[in-house]
Order: sequence, then C-alpha cells, then structure tokens
Amino acid sequence: MAVEGIDVSHWQGDVDWQAVKKSGRRFAFAKATEGRSMVDQKFERNWKNMKEAGIIRGAYHFAKPTSAAKPQARHFHKTVKPEPGDLPLVLDLEDGEEVGPQKLEQWVRTFVDEIKSLSGEAPIIYSGGFWKTHLNHMTDNLGCLLWLPQYGPKAENPRAWKKWTFWQYSDGTINAARLRPVPGVGQSCDRNRFQGTVVQLRKFTLINGGGTPERDSKKKSVKRRSSARKKVSGDVDLSLRDIQEILKRIGWPLKVDGEMGRETFSAIKDFQRGFAWWDLLIDGNAGIKTKEALRYAAENDGGCSLHFKFIEFKSKGDGWIKVHRSLVRGLEEVRDKVGPLTILSGYRDPAYNTRVGGATSSQHLHGNACDPVKDLPLDVVKGARRFSGIGIRRADNKVRHVDVRHEGPNTTGGTPQNPTIWFYA
Repeated sequence: MAVEGIDVSHWQGDVDWQAVKKSGRRFAFAKATEGRSMVDQKFERNWKNMKEAGIIRGAYHFAKPTSAAKPQARHFHKTVKPEPGDLPLVLDLEDGEEVGPQKLEQWVRTFVDEIKSLSGEAPIIYSGGFWKTHLNHMTDNLGCLLWLPQYGPKAENPRAWKKWTFWQYSDGTINAARLRPVPGVGQSCDRNRFQGTVVQLRKFTLINGGGTPERDSKKKSVKRRSSARKKVSGDVDLSLRDIQEILKRIGWPLKVDGEMGRETFSAIKDFQRGFAWWDLLIDGNAGIKTKEALRYAAENDGGCSLHFKFIEFKSKGDGWIKVHRSLVRGLEEVRDKVGPLTILSGYRDPAYNTRVGGATSSQHLHGNACDPVKDLPLDVVKGARRFSGIGIRRADNKVRHVDVRHEGPNTTGGTPQNPTIWFYA
C-alpha cells in the first residue's frame, strides 16, 4: 500500500491545494530555501494553504555545499518554523560535487547535526544519483529517512539506506509521455509515493519523534529541543490536578481533587489506550510522554487523532470514555476513503450495554468497537486491514459495525487479515 503526493516550488505558480487534496494526494513538499539567504517566492503561500487544505506538509532546502552548512540550516529552520504535524525538514542534496567527497560528507554531517539541534529531529535526505556518485562511500545514513528521486519502474537506494521512505518516481512524465496534470497544479510537477498508509505517514510527523515512538518512561525519554515540540508540550511538568483538569476538559467525568484515586488512574490508562497520534505505554502512570500527549490533546480540542475526538466514543450511559487507538487509526484510514464519519455508538458501560440489549461479550464493553452513522462500503473496510470484526446489514451489504477484537482482553477470533464477519437482519 502506498500514499501519493507531490512536490512544488515557485515554478508551479499558484497551487490550488484544496483541489490537490480532492485528487487523492495526501502529502506534499514545498521548496522553502536555497543557500544562505534565498526564500522561494511561493513558499509562504504554499505552506499556509497546504495546512488549510489538510495536506500533510513538508519543506525542503536546496543545499549549496560551497558555502557553510550551519548558516544554511539556520536560515532554513527560521523560514519554515516547523509545527506539530509537519513532516521532518528535508535536505535536498543534488549540488556541490566541486568541494570533493570528504568535504561534502562533512558538510552533510554538519547540516544534519544543526537541524537536529534546532528541530529535535533528523532531517529527511533527498538524494539519489548524486549521493551514489559522490557519497556512496558512506555507510551511515545519520539517522535520516530517505526521499529517493529516481524515475522508472524500480527504486534503487544508495548503500546507506536499506529502504526508501519517500520515492519521487516521476517528474510528470513516464517514458517521455506526459502524465495527466495533477488537479490544482497549473504546471507539471514531480510525483511522489510514501511507502505505507496515511496513518503510518502521520506517525512520521514532528510531533512524535519522526516516526520512532518513545516508550512512556522518564528513564527512556529523550529531551527534545524542537520548537515545534515546545509549542505543544511547553512545560510538561503537570501536577495531578492539572492532569485531572485536562482529562475532564477532554470529556472524562472526573472529580478534580489532586488525588490519585481509582477513577483518575483508570482515566489516565484509558487516555493512553486511546491516544492515536503516537504509542503510549498503557500503565496508568503519567510519565513525560503521557503529559505531552495530554497537553497536545487539550490544545487540539480533545482530539485522539487528526479527525476524531475522545468524546465521540463516550458511553451514553455513565459518560465514561474508552477507545483503543487501533480502532481510531482504522477509522482514520477509512475516513480518508469515504470522507467525514460520525460515531453513533462507541464505548458502552455494562449497565448501558444491558439496557440496549448488547451481547455480554460485546466489544463495545472494552472500547474496541463502534457503529458509524454512515454505512460503509465493505471493500473499503476490509481493505484497511485494521478491523478484526465487521458487522454487515444483510439488506444492502453495508458495514454498520467495526471492531478490533484482536486487541483483547476477551478475543473471540478474527484478525485484521481474516476478520470475523456477520450479518444483521
């Protein structure tokens, strides 16, 4: 499975990013800077409008290794001002062979280190043939993901990478034949592919460490200097009362008393289970990563993911919230195909489940199931390979229930690859 995207600069003129999004492209890179002082004349417009259209956005710097690396990295970072949800900054390396392989390697190392220092994340490196010609002696990829420019049916990585993350597979033509224009883009543009799903793509954004989720423990936490991360987390030394207030604001029916009672412990644990932006350790303890997640959810209207809020999954009985992040991620993937979704029924507390005639083994009792208002196409739901239980209305073969029963605690068969399917009258 792959996700399509594009990259642009001022050469593409004024891009209609809403049209790009409607065409199915989910991500894009825009040229931001070049050398020590140049800013692409369309960058500010592209950067703003990409975000407004819901495009997962990234920015790239065209490197000029004949001048110092640090000033270029600082110019790039200052221009972009990366935010949570943006892709890591990109080093576009296709120029500078005149400095020689050894100096070029040192230039790259310096640039990468400076971006790590400024943003807290290693940049993505855009390079293919240039790297193979001038830097293929390097076996260390410096912790950077690869965006590989190589046109043709097959992508071949430089030796420092075992796999590519992004692949620029066309400049708008294939075998000299011009491809159909991308809607919203007046001029021909490069076509790119992400190796994974949209949900996986979001895990590479700056808010969760460039795709490497951290365990939620103080011993294993990594101190970040990212301006983007600071904007989210600020001072993450939250008191227990602060945590209770955030959980209550998000939707949990909690008493704010500063005491770690059973309900507060359960709410923290259920928050950890349902937060889908990155993986949290589900232990009921509010470590550094959980505190960052709490603040992030609070600042993003109680969102457990890009399009879903915790409160959408609350029980209509006692008002408690319980949802599994695997369910949320599956719904995000389906939403990308069918459009906005509304949740009719999410978690059910035992009393409410009995009142509505729910089965004693219902996955709703564990926060592992939901019934959407919109009936969903079976091929889309199965194609997501996220759900291990699917309920279908016999009359029209539309999906009215999905669950992730494989997440437990009481598994009753079914896997995302081979889901249990049943029919409603």
